[in-house]
Amino acid sequence: MIVKHNLNWRLILRQNWRALVFIVVVGLASTVLELQWPQEKELLPPTAVGALSAALAIFLAFRNSAGYDRWWEARKQWGSLINSTRSFARQLATLGAAKPEVQRAMLYRQIAFAHALRLQLRGQQKELKETLAPFVEASELERIAGSTNAAMWLLQNQGAAVKALELEPIRHARLDETLSALTDVQGACERLKTTPVPRQYEYFPRLFLYVYAVLLPLALAAHLEWFTVCVTVPVSFLFMALERVGEVMETPFENRVTDVPLSAMCRTIERNLRELAGDTEKLPPPLEPIDGYLW
Repeated sequence: MIVKHNLNWRLILRQNWRALVFIVVVGLASTVLELQWPQEKELLPPTAVGALSAALAIFLAFRNSAGYDRWWEARKQWGSLINSTRSFARQLATLGAAKPEVQRAMLYRQIAFAHALRLQLRGQQKELKETLAPFVEASELERIAGSTNAAMWLLQNQGAAVKALELEPIRHARLDETLSALTDVQGACERLKTTPVPRQYEYFPRLFLYVYAVLLPLALAAHLEWFTVCVTVPVSFLFMALERVGEVMETPFENRVTDVPLSAMCRTIERNLRELAGDTEKLPPPLEPIDGYLW
């Protein structure tokens, strides 16, 4: 997640240099075409391009709104995960009758769940064993690492541990409701991960954007000549940047600088639950932004 106020233009240009080169080449080609073979009549009236720009702006505004809604939904789901995790720890302490070592094991398993879900969403399952090793026993880790859904199995084991506490039905139900809330969060995050925005909302704005980038210099070359590039580059690049923002925001779990900071939130969960487990001297520090980016 970007937390600094100013963006890194070097990074922006590195990610969008192909689009920028395309805009410059089209602008220069349109100018040369107009100067070498001047037309008695405008090849394309600027008003026609203006109408296209208005339609394109509406498309891109909708695309960015849909992308931000997905990003914000991902952030809200992980906020719910943090709250439900804290609730589970509190309920375990106040409703349960677990021995300290049993309670500690369940708290650590809950930390492992957050890390496992983070790694699954980011496609980093190769790091699963190394990341979860401090939080679950070796026998449980082997089974979890060999499963198709490590986070699901951790919640399953957590449910079995709750059952083993042999609580009163109403207390057991409260703990199970919290585990169900965590399952709902996992399902919502997997839905965001596996279900893209309908492809027509991506294809048509991108198609019309390149059509616009070609038509705009053709409409302005007769009036601006060599200054055409000076006008068309910032205008077309702005539209292309907006299209790129919508594309990036719709996938909030790809471990990019624009994504939801899952690592920082997992560290928050780890610190909270380890403190409740009594490991106050071994708490890892909270993750801080690096060069203005929080991971």
